[in-house]
Amino acid sequence: MSVDELIAFNEELLLLAQAGMPLEEGLLRAARQLPGNAARLAEAVGQHLAEGQSWQEVFDRAPHLFPPAYRALVETGLRTGRLAAVLSHWLDVLRLMARLQRTLSVAVVYPILVALLSYILFVASFVVLAPPMVTLAHDFQLLPESVVATIERMAATWYYWAPSVPVVLALAAYGVRRVWPSARLVPVWLSLQQTTRLGQEIVFLKVLAQLLTTGTTLLEALPLAASASGSRALQQDAQAMAERLQRGETQPAPPIRNGVPISIRLALMQGLRLPQLLHLINHRVDEQLALLEWQVGYQTRLLPLMLTLIIGMPCVVVYALLVLGPWYWVLGRVAANVATR
Repeated sequence: MSVDELIAFNEELLLLAQAGMPLEEGLLRAARQLPGNAARLAEAVGQHLAEGQSWQEVFDRAPHLFPPAYRALVETGLRTGRLAAVLSHWLDVLRLMARLQRTLSVAVVYPILVALLSYILFVASFVVLAPPMVTLAHDFQLLPESVVATIERMAATWYYWAPSVPVVLALAAYGVRRVWPSARLVPVWLSLQQTTRLGQEIVFLKVLAQLLTTGTTLLEALPLAASASGSRALQQDAQAMAERLQRGETQPAPPIRNGVPISIRLALMQGLRLPQLLHLINHRVDEQLALLEWQVGYQTRLLPLMLTLIIGMPCVVVYALLVLGPWYWVLGRVAANVATR
């Protein structure tokens, strides 16, 4: 189920909660208007609720669609009568995730298509253009025999090496990232990985603030919010912090990379009061959202161009040299032979 479909489902649930309508009846009606999987989810949830099942039982039927943080928020919202406020905050999180997904896809897909098209043209040149060029080279003795033999072999075995080259390049890129994880092809402010981590931190902090606002204990809220972020580093760090708090420790562990922000870590471990803690979290969220807006704006405009130059331009240059170069050399030899006669 896509993020956009989850947004559509939760928007309908929010409207029902704001209007005070029975959720089971409203969801069954909304299922007729929602698209695709959102309609099926609304119908299934509405049917289960109409049969007298609890939300806990509904969540247990599809745990992959309802993460633990969402379950905790909805159950708390139902218990306290603040379901609309809870869903509104959760929708902010889902919309942020959807925007990040769109940014990543737009920034990456275009340069990959350019590189793929260049490579397809390169392979097609050996299948279509190589036979007449080899015949011409044989007839007029325009190319060395070793070059002609190489072209003939590549033309005859293209179905072996054509799929192998992209795989080898992908494995090489993966190996470089494994050996030099800090290696960057683009600046930090254009890094998609950096933007993803920034988005994960914002999701973690927004869900944490909402869980604390609805009365969830800090020991429960930390791992739940971290699980909603999708960041393994945040999940490990938040779980470790919860365990230290449970033991009564006040000194934070050494920070880990991409873990809980240092300012939030210190505030949590030193027992800052809830109003001040929420103010600090919301201030951090506002700062990171402003940074995210700036990064996404630059990435949307500049990253496709940079990746096209980095990925697509070398493919085009290599294609031109390997395909047009021999033809240029052949035509030059033909012109030279004509001139000497």
